[in-house]
Amino acid sequence: MTCTGSIVGISFTNTLNPKVALFFLFFFPQFIRKEYFNSPAPFITLGITYAILGVMWFLIITYFSSMFSDRLKANPGFNKWMNKTSGVVYILMGIKIAMTKR
Repeated sequence: MTCTGSIVGISFTNTLNPKVALFFLFFFPQFIRKEYFNSPAPFITLGITYAILGVMWFLIITYFSSMFSDRLKANPGFNKWMNKTSGVVYILMGIKIAMTKR
């Protein structure tokens, strides 16, 4: 996935997440003085700050997980172990499915 695709995915996920909306509705007003409640500027400033911090956090996570994934993929011992483990898991799932009664 490209960096642009990651940012679009993060933005889409945060936009549709109801917890984010509740966070904005209930948490942000604590940091705004009562005399500024009628002005949208403090809400916009806090929202932009939150969005920038969120994007930075997800980009950091994406970068380090990509680095970690590349190291694991480059390790032939890990690939061999992962193939054997996934094979055993598939065999066990097949046995479980074969043993279940309808």
